[in-house]
Formats: sequence, C-alpha cells, structure tokens
Amino acid sequence: MAQPALETVSNPLAHRVGLASGCGSAPSGAGMLRTIEHDGVEIAIAARPSNWPAGQQGQPMTDRHPMNFTESVMTGVRAAVADALTCEAAPVQLALRLLLSGRQMPIRALVTCAFHSGQPGINAGTALDLIHLSLQQLHVHVDATSGASALLGNAATVLAGDYLTTGAFRLLVRCADQQVLALVADAVNRAAELEAANLSHARFTGDDPARWLRTRQRLAAPLGEAAGATGAALAGYPAPLADVARRYGETLVASYVLLQEADAIDRFEARAALARSALDLCRQATQESHTLAMAAGNGRPLELAELIAASIQAAASAEPPVGILSDAMKIQSEKPTR
Repeated sequence: MAQPALETVSNPLAHRVGLASGCGSAPSGAGMLRTIEHDGVEIAIAARPSNWPAGQQGQPMTDRHPMNFTESVMTGVRAAVADALTCEAAPVQLALRLLLSGRQMPIRALVTCAFHSGQPGINAGTALDLIHLSLQQLHVHVDATSGASALLGNAATVLAGDYLTTGAFRLLVRCADQQVLALVADAVNRAAELEAANLSHARFTGDDPARWLRTRQRLAAPLGEAAGATGAALAGYPAPLADVARRYGETLVASYVLLQEADAIDRFEARAALARSALDLCRQATQESHTLAMAAGNGRPLELAELIAASIQAAASAEPPVGILSDAMKIQSEKPTR
C-alpha cells in the first residue's frame, strides 16, 4: 500500500505526516487520515479501519520477532559487541560485563531499536551504550575509590574506555549513514562537555538531592536524545515524529539512569526519592510513546516504557534491591503479545 503523502496545512507551525517508513505498514482500509495535536504540531494518522484486529492498534504490523523484544535486542547487542570488540584482555572483558550483565539493560540500544530493529539500529544503539560505558562509567570515574574503575586501576580504565569508544565508532561506520554519524558525534561532544563541567557532582552525597537529580538528568540527556533521534532517522520518521522520538529517548534514558542510581543507594528514603523522580520521567516518556503508537503504528516505545515503569515500581518497594531489572524483564516476557 502506498504511504500517505506529506501535506501542508494552513498553520505554518503545524505539519501533517503519514505513517513513517520503517515502522510497519497499515492494513487495508487504513488510508483515511485524522489528526492529533502534540505540542502544537498536528500529526495526521491513519484512522483505525474496521478490519484491524482488536487489541492491535498502535502495534507494528510487520513485527515478526521470534522472542520477547528486549531479549531480541539484547541478543543483537551481544552479537554486535562480540563482532566489533574482539580483544580478550581482562580489563576490556570486565568493562563489557557492566553492559552485558544480567543486572543491566542496554537502554540506548533498546530505545533505538524500538524505532528501527534492523542491524543498523542494533549497531547504532550498541555504539551509544558503549560510549556511555566508556565516557560516563569509566573515564569520568577514573579516580574513583570504588566500582569498576577502582578495580581496574587508572591505566586499565583509560585504555579499556578508549577501546570501547573505537569499537563504538566501528559499529557506527557500519551503519553507512551520515545523519546517524552526525547525530551521535554531536551527542558525544555534548555529553563530554557536560561531564567535564560537572565532575564534582558525579556521586550522590545527599547534600543537595534536588541539584544532584537535575545534574544526573542533564548528563543523561545527550545520549538519550541521540538514541531516539537515531532510531527515528533510521526508520525514516518525518521531522514532527522524529522530535517526539528524541524527547522519548531523553526522558526514558534519564529515567533508567536514575533507576540505576537508586539501585546502588543503601538509604531507603534516598532510593525512594530517586525512584519517584525516575517514575515522573518515565511517565513523560509514556506520553510520548502514546503519540508514537497512534501516529506511526509503533507500539515498541510504549512496551519499553512499561518495562521501565515496572522496574521503577519494584525498586521503590524493594529493600535491598536485588535483581530488580531481571525480574521485571521476566515478568514482561511472560505477558501475552498485544
């Protein structure tokens, strides 16, 4: 079926877009358009036809994943890492365990693949997670007295981080997409600038929780935005939807970052406060995902936001927080497909 054409409306600030390429084709009878408004932008979506099966509105009609979405992406991430990063040195392998362990999710890869689950999406999303690991987990904490950097030592931390970064850009080159490369390069530059300006707020001290939360959210934003924007670019989303995808990535990744921080804090009150902030961000991402589901027929962003929300709710009540994410993923995998 031919895609609805891009149209212009009288309001110069409003745009109408049809179903974006790469996010699933509509069933027959879906040619009639209606519009929704999101942040002052009108987005035209296909009205639900009478022959659309119940419970499938907003779901990608070309989805043929043989397994749970998160597990499928994580399998792809592991394969991409194994192919691009072949060094067997202990510091590299230890660093990679930070990304591939059962307690972690490659959240940026999941966000990117929520929009484009092909190999370019896997490669680009994995690259963003590798850059996060290198820049924001290893290099920034090179002088830390605890955690992976302390275990590795300064020299190994720097070398392992550099190796992960080169592997990330090796994966980006394989995408063969200049727009993707530009989006990621800009995000890395912004993230490095922010980290350099906020080294004194790297760890939670309890002195100024509100400021620390704002800082953590701001530091997570560049790579989170890039995850959403890269997935949207690979999927061929038009500008209004690409902007929604960017905001979705920003808020969901920041939510997950706060969830990780909460998981590492012993004080129950502080952990609960972090979980509440994480849930607020996750709710913002969920709002964006509803827009994406209606406008693009893509339910993956909503599925991912629901998974993170379940993880946050578990973290808020767990003491100590053991296996929160893996338990939530297990619950999610047992849910029937919509």
